[in-house]
Formats: sequence, structure tokens, C-alpha cells
Amino acid sequence: GVADAAVVGTSSGGLTAFRLAALHPERVSRLVLVNSAGLPRTPATNPLRPRPSGLAGWIAARWRSPAFWRRALEDNFVPPHAVPPELVRMTYDMNRRAGWRDIEAAYLANFSTGDPQAMLARVRAPVLVLWGLDNRTLTHLEAEVFAHWLSGTSAAVKKYPGTGHYVYLEEPALVAADIAAFLAPAPPPTAGTGIPGGR
Repeated sequence: GVADAAVVGTSSGGLTAFRLAALHPERVSRLVLVNSAGLPRTPATNPLRPRPSGLAGWIAARWRSPAFWRRALEDNFVPPHAVPPELVRMTYDMNRRAGWRDIEAAYLANFSTGDPQAMLARVRAPVLVLWGLDNRTLTHLEAEVFAHWLSGTSAAVKKYPGTGHYVYLEEPALVAADIAAFLAPAPPPTAGTGIPGGR
């Protein structure tokens, strides 16, 4: 029953968010992309890159301990920011739910960036692009590509020094304040700001 909404997408959720805004512009009033995926991938960041094979690959695909997820998450945090223990526990629990291997396999089998330049050009909602300046997973230079390819709307870019892929967990107050300011309605024009002599 929601006719339209402001949409926030982070990481792989950004890909879903900007496709929604492109394909259904009447449903998205504002768009926020935080360290968004969706641009063409390099060999090192492509989810379809070769994985370990043999016994090591079999074990890695079926048993991932809390320590495994802590190490994976630590790669995306920039010191002095640390991985919250509750995030490790949540990630571990979510990735051992029944059926998760089938879901992961389906995701990888269907992964495609498509033509992001053409898709982003269809976005009409104003966009705020936020990025961790020291993001090791998706370089901050991609923020400028997003802004350049969002040719059908206005796009503002902000980067946060000393943060990585989980900037919204590293500096939640800063990110929340910037998003709130972006989503706030524009103030009405005040008297005396019009063109002199205009009606």
C-alpha cells in the first residue's frame, strides 16, 4: 500500500535500489546509495571469481565458523573502528540458516551487473551517494562514476575518511545525520527572495 518512498541501498542492496528507482521512478522519491554495488566488477571483486576447490573448498562452502565471519568483516572495517561482536554473531547465524547454500548458489548463478550506465541514466529521483573513503571492497572512485552516470537527475557525493565498506556502522551518527538532511523537505521560499520587480 505504499505509493512511493525514499529508498536506501547499501552494498549489493544498492544494485536493487537503483534498479527499482530506474524501472519504477514514480515509486521512489529519493535515493541513497551507500558503498553501492552494481558497477562492472574487477576480477578481484567479481562474485563469480573462482573459489577454492578440493577439500578446502568443500569445507569453506559448508562450514564457516564465527572466526571466519569475524575475519571477513574485519577486512571491511578501518581501525580504530572494530567489528561489533553482535554483528559477527548475526552474520554467523544468518549464514547457517536452513537453505542458505541454495540461496547463495542461486544468487551467484543469476548475478549480473547488466548495463548499469543505461540503468542509472533512467533514475529521476534526487540521489545521495555516500562512500567510505578507505573502502577496500569497492573503491571510493566508484562514487564519481555513479554520480556521472546518474545523468537524468541531481546527485551529491560525500565520502567519509577513515571508514570502509560498513561506514554506516563505523560512523552511524554522521551517516544518519547526512541522510536525514537529504530527506528533509526543502524549506519554503522566504519573502523577498524572488527576482526584483517580478510577480
